[in-house]
Amino acid sequence: MKKELGYFCEMNFKKPPFYFVMIFIMALFSFTLFQLFTDESIKQILASRDVARVYVTETVYVMSLSMIIMGIFANLQQILIPEKESGRIEFLLSNGFRIKSYLKSALLIMWLSGEIYLAVFLTVFFILKQRYLPKTPIADMLIIFVYITFVNLGVSAFISSVVLRIRRVAIMRFLTMTSVFAIGYGGNVLINTTVKNFQGDIFTLLLTFSLITGVGFLTLGIFFGKGVNQETVVLTIPE
Repeated sequence: MKKELGYFCEMNFKKPPFYFVMIFIMALFSFTLFQLFTDESIKQILASRDVARVYVTETVYVMSLSMIIMGIFANLQQILIPEKESGRIEFLLSNGFRIKSYLKSALLIMWLSGEIYLAVFLTVFFILKQRYLPKTPIADMLIIFVYITFVNLGVSAFISSVVLRIRRVAIMRFLTMTSVFAIGYGGNVLINTTVKNFQGDIFTLLLTFSLITGVGFLTLGIFFGKGVNQETVVLTIPE
């Protein structure tokens, strides 16, 4: 697996597109956060400590979900989908790569890509928080990081397994990008409808959602991953 993992690291982290996407998305999200924190109507919402905590927690959680999906998308665009579409994966498998090690390496690097995007985003948020939300507990961000990490693992396992199992891999590219907009829109609706009327522990709700989502995708990833073998991968290379 060392050879496969080293290959994925070189193809992902030593190529400019991974960082270009990260910089672009980080700039976009930073601008969005700045606009939120300086908006007068939002400042009124944040005047209440309890409401502010719910609002900030939900906002950071939704944006963090989007960040890991963008990290995964950058990895898909850089390695997994092009290699499947071009048939290069068949060349790699015929030159010593083992398919199960390839799958595990793809999963790990995809997960790590999402974690890097997430860590950078939370660092940017922490910097902005110091100026605009000094009373927001730092521990809240660490809790969100743990929750999102579990979701990231499940989603990475699912996507990497499915790409190697199906022929029309472009579908995963479309679904990944679509999910970013769905998360953004759905999260915005959720925040606007719950922030002032939410009763209960927001972290319990997010933990429950994270566990269900993470376990669900991880289970699907294991299911599809069991059927990944060299013959299946070669036969599902797009013509």
